[in-house]
Amino acid sequence: MPDVQGCCPACGGSSLFLGEGGHVTCSRLDCPNPCVVDDLLHGQTASPARADAALRALVALARRLPDLIAESSQPDRYALAPPADTSEAVTGD
Repeated sequence: MPDVQGCCPACGGSSLFLGEGGHVTCSRLDCPNPCVVDDLLHGQTASPARADAALRALVALARRLPDLIAESSQPDRYALAPPADTSEAVTGD
């Protein structure tokens, strides 16, 4: 099933995918409202409990935003190191 860009407004996870029948769904088992994006796309208003859960998730995400931006500007710690300079290497002559 194809992944969907963006974050789930209910849990903040980048775990959205295009499910059966073209419905956008969150794949996280701990998501409080995995169908909130699909509901919004179809013009359905969320119940007060779902809207409250989505709002809490957005507030939590907003609080993490400065840290996420700082992390994204750091060099990739898993990147391969540049190749060693072997131009002055001693040969076994």
